[in-house]
Amino acid sequence: MNKNNDTKRRNALLKLQENMKTAKLENSFIRAGENASPIDILACDFSGIEGQFFFPDIKSAENVFYFSCMMVIDKNVAERDAAKMKAGIAQINLDLLCGTLALYPDMGLVYKLTFPIPESIGEDALFETMDIAAAHAMFHSSRIAQSLIAEK
Repeated sequence: MNKNNDTKRRNALLKLQENMKTAKLENSFIRAGENASPIDILACDFSGIEGQFFFPDIKSAENVFYFSCMMVIDKNVAERDAAKMKAGIAQINLDLLCGTLALYPDMGLVYKLTFPIPESIGEDALFETMDIAAAHAMFHSSRIAQSLIAEK
């Protein structure tokens, strides 16, 4: 990965942060090296759902980098609740157009969307793509929270 792409990605995350501030979403930008984070992460609170937006450090031979949206819907899913939720999670995953829903023992109920972006993408197109992905992740995680958590 080259430094120009590192700068382009960081600038796009900072622009996404400004959009979130405008939308009155509580958020914070964690730079690589802060809080033991190896990468830049934009974190936000979306109606009680913890969002993390970042470029994972994935090496690719296809001249792409990846953008991830990870939404922690419920950190406190108990084991007995998890067993009841598995059928609902499987059905949701079949119906999702993109992204996936999973239960992680150390994180709880998580919706994650990761997709490749060509390194040649311009800054405006990169931001627009990220903004669409973030909105998609927030919308779907909110819908999932309403349906699954209500069933617990």
